[in-house]
Amino acid sequence: MQGMYDEIRALARAIVRTAPVPSFYEECGPFLVKSRVFFEEDRQVGKIRDAVVLQLAEDWGHGMGHSRKVAVEAGALVLMEGRILGETPENLIRLLRLAHCGGLLHDICRREKDHAEKGAAMARTLLETEGFCGRDIGAVCEAIRRHEAFRDYSEALAPEVSLLSDCLYDADKFRWGPDNFSHTVWAMLEAGRVPVKAFLKRYPEGIAGIARIRETFRSPRGRRFGPEFIDIGMGIAARVYVAILERYGKEGM
Repeated sequence: MQGMYDEIRALARAIVRTAPVPSFYEECGPFLVKSRVFFEEDRQVGKIRDAVVLQLAEDWGHGMGHSRKVAVEAGALVLMEGRILGETPENLIRLLRLAHCGGLLHDICRREKDHAEKGAAMARTLLETEGFCGRDIGAVCEAIRRHEAFRDYSEALAPEVSLLSDCLYDADKFRWGPDNFSHTVWAMLEAGRVPVKAFLKRYPEGIAGIARIRETFRSPRGRRFGPEFIDIGMGIAARVYVAILERYGKEGM
């Protein structure tokens, strides 16, 4: 089964390479560069990165690679949205740091039930250990708590916490586009040792679930760019499904 999943992943990645690149990466390039440089150079972010690198479940497709992308792209969204909202340069840097911490910490309990709630609790302990203030810890933990899709969060938030939460959510859900088919889904299937037959049987239902994400993006820039991520992912999904059936249909079924 491992060999078959290696082949399927290679097949899917070849399809992903021919898919369109989401326009987010070109149109928001300067903000992504600033966020990426800060992520690599900020001392406090580096401490959180070092603290969680061994706790992230790489075998479930939500390890450091996933968390780094979420952190950097959440940071870029925060820079864009915060500037429009009139945040001061000093507070934008603070919120950028918090977005990076949220991205790094949001999946530290990924394999557990209610992973967002448990992740927020663990994040609180780590942030306290690293000396973050209570206001910043509360903002990061609330963003982590709210990053799951299709949950009802009725409590009102302070504007800066809402900004952080929305941007973390959107950056995480960008991963349901092309990234899902280049890495995440195959890592999860391998870790769960899911037979190809069962995977193919559940495939249409899984893709329908991804389609539902399209309408859930929260920030203005997330609502602008997020649906394109999902549309590209859906196109990839259809091509991958056909390719798997053509190559493995009889064996898999």
